[in-house]
Amino acid sequence: MMQDRADVLVRAHEIGRGLTDAQRIALGVTLIGTARQPESFGAARAAERMVGEHARMLLADALRGDEAMHQTKTVATTHGNAGNRLPGGRGTVGAPRPAPFLSSLRAAWATIRAAERRLSESLLGDLLGGVSVVALVVGTIIGLGVLL
Repeated sequence: MMQDRADVLVRAHEIGRGLTDAQRIALGVTLIGTARQPESFGAARAAERMVGEHARMLLADALRGDEAMHQTKTVATTHGNAGNRLPGGRGTVGAPRPAPFLSSLRAAWATIRAAERRLSESLLGDLLGGVSVVALVVGTIIGLGVLL
């Protein structure tokens, strides 16, 4: 029986070994789809956010990879070493990877943006905006009263 998150991660890596990315994704979606209890709603929503953030990071990596691939292709054709490019827009063999610090900043920024997006689309965000406008108006009236 799995005791904690580390056990789940180890088991997931064992099961996913040898599967393609598409098969791993299908397996994950299938497992999430088997949750049936109403109290699993929060966990399913958290999984939705995590998968969405991961997809956005994969897209950003792919876009950066395409830019690097375009630059590599130009260099490769001028220097004759086109054989060391990797398939799938992943750069070149031996190309430096982004610093872990920058990856952490990107992940943190993506998390902040996702939280802001959720807040902006919720009733709480509208309420917070309304309270801010009222506070600004009251502050302006008080400030003008003190100055005049």
